[in-house]
Amino acid sequence: MVSLTKRQHEVLAFIVNYTKEHGYAPAVREIAEGVGVSLAPKR
Repeated sequence: MVSLTKRQHEVLAFIVNYTKEHGYAPAVREIAEGVGVSLAPKR
């Protein structure tokens, strides 16, 4: 079994908690905002 990195675990935990709270999975944008990632392209 492959173990998750710290960052992967953080994202997974966000998704699990969001799903429990809202009853459905978050959108990619919501995940990004929830874990502090920008979706804007670098220039």
